[in-house]
Amino acid sequence: MPALTISDSAGNGEYRPPSVSLGVLGDLKPVDAPFSVNVLTRDLLDNQQAATYNDYLKNDPSANTGNVPVGFTTLRGFSLGTAGYLYDGLPGSQPLSDGRYQLIGFERVEIYKGPSAFLNGLGSSTSLGGTLNFVPKKPDDGSIRSIAAGWTTRTVGSLALDIGERFGESKQFGVRLNVGVKDGEQAPKNADWEQQAASLALDWRVNRALTLSAGADYARNHYPALQPFFVLAPGIDVPAAYNGRQNVAQPWDDFEVKGSNSWLRADWQLAPDWTLTAQGLHSTNERPNTKEARFGQIYAADGSAFLFGAQDGGSKTVGDTAQVALRGKAQTGGLSHALSFAAASTHTENKSGTNNPLGMFATNIYAPIDSPEPIGAPDTPLATTQKSRSNSLLASDIVGFNEQWSALVGLRHARLTLDNYNPLSGELANNSSLTKTSPIGALMFKPTASSMLYLNYAEGIEPGGTAPLGTVNQNQLMPPIVSKQIELGAKLETGGVLYTAALFDLRKPLEYVDPVSLAYVQNGEQRHRGLELLANGRLTSNLSLVTGLMWLDPTVSNTGDPATEGKRPVGVSRLIANLFADYRIAAMPGLYVNGGIYYASSQFVDGANLQRVPSWTRLDAGMRYETRIGNAPTTLYFNVENIADKAYWSSAQSGILAVADPRTYKLTARVSF
Repeated sequence: MPALTISDSAGNGEYRPPSVSLGVLGDLKPVDAPFSVNVLTRDLLDNQQAATYNDYLKNDPSANTGNVPVGFTTLRGFSLGTAGYLYDGLPGSQPLSDGRYQLIGFERVEIYKGPSAFLNGLGSSTSLGGTLNFVPKKPDDGSIRSIAAGWTTRTVGSLALDIGERFGESKQFGVRLNVGVKDGEQAPKNADWEQQAASLALDWRVNRALTLSAGADYARNHYPALQPFFVLAPGIDVPAAYNGRQNVAQPWDDFEVKGSNSWLRADWQLAPDWTLTAQGLHSTNERPNTKEARFGQIYAADGSAFLFGAQDGGSKTVGDTAQVALRGKAQTGGLSHALSFAAASTHTENKSGTNNPLGMFATNIYAPIDSPEPIGAPDTPLATTQKSRSNSLLASDIVGFNEQWSALVGLRHARLTLDNYNPLSGELANNSSLTKTSPIGALMFKPTASSMLYLNYAEGIEPGGTAPLGTVNQNQLMPPIVSKQIELGAKLETGGVLYTAALFDLRKPLEYVDPVSLAYVQNGEQRHRGLELLANGRLTSNLSLVTGLMWLDPTVSNTGDPATEGKRPVGVSRLIANLFADYRIAAMPGLYVNGGIYYASSQFVDGANLQRVPSWTRLDAGMRYETRIGNAPTTLYFNVENIADKAYWSSAQSGILAVADPRTYKLTARVSF
């Protein structure tokens, strides 16, 4: 009789992967990783119909995001910036910092917390709180064929195709193709979203020891009349947020971004216990010349504001990363060793056109005012503004003393060079470089095979800032910054659920403008101490959970300003919590219901902690039904986000207010064939 293969549906609700990738350390079981790592699986992304950073980072309490297209994201209260995004473990992917870059081509999103960020090369070291690693979809062992059609409030329609196959005499060749489109008006009035996205992955299993793979992805996102974000004038209270269904954008505002990644990878098993992995990544991110008014200032309690118009001259960023990692096992006397050696290099070039102001446009966040479209400025050629080069070497050893005790010890030697150019003359304006050897260490104790206690320590380096316009040392480059992190954690995997607890202490020097001397200085410290609790997995045969809590004690000290001394950093909440529950209705086979509750405590817009953004709580709900249409497995998804249609400021990161989306409906039908 022919063989019959039975597999779980796409929505099986496990919500925890069998392994996580930890940079040069390779793949480890989640319970064996001596760092706090959270993984957002494909099941979770599909069942929640996630499309943006806001949609899926809500499932991690350490993350806080601003509702804007660029990646306004923090982990443990520290900004990710543009360097905190990894592509299959490699730094240097420029498009991933776009908060709405395509998601159809990724299998999961791994959230590395604190010290684990430093396992992935210098390109991610500026993200003290952690990094996000996007793992692309790759060819599977069997066939994959599905098509999904979706609809989102108001009229955003979407279509996505996922095809995977193996072929050849011994199935040695694999292919995985994902293609998707979106188009229509979003929940905010007149805010369109047009997206074209595609990803392709190929592999060749040359023999049992060697696999070669390659891939590429692309996305174009166009957002006419994108909801703007605001700073707040000093001396006024934070006004109540307006409902995000109302769009404050100017009708002529435009925003477009195109990004792509292409990659190569070779995995070679040199010996039974030794593997060599070589990877390369090339990425581009482009924004065309457009008219915009996406940024403004609220200057009165009644919501009166100005939007700052500009002719964005466009930009292009190109990045290239290469990495070679050797991993293996050895024995010396009674000790076991899991050894890792790696060399990595990243090159990035930024180009920009001339940004021409178009004036200020009066409006009100509660009663928007449309202004006539201003006359734009002509296109200008893109000119190089910055080049960066980073090179690093890393060696580590997980020493096993016995079945219960082990220790991770490692060093990373890194060098970063930054060259800043005058965009008008093309000449080198200034440059800086830093070189440092940073330690990484962890002590691990495993009471059982499914539990672990750990203590880790790491140091990171990043380039110092540049003195801004108006300071007495304008354009001066600051010395390199050294940050320190220590974390005490525990993990337990039982009953289908992975529980994680972590106490952490993160410290980073401050850079600020001295209020007396008006010089840009490097002094003082920003310190975040906190507790993080996570639980992901299947609690019972019918109930799955993704839940977590982060309590944070963030302070700044030695600021040189009595008004900010000892205060909380801007845009940082003390408490963030999330709970997502997915329940299978046993009496109705194929029917699942789910619900989520998400909370963030208050934040401050200013360093003196006088302008407070209120706390917020959001409720989501959804359901899915797994059935068959003819012989085709079919899943229907329905979700409602922000059920209560609550108006709130979702973030005050960097002192920028971003309004949350209103109640949003999502409906998708996925058919496998």
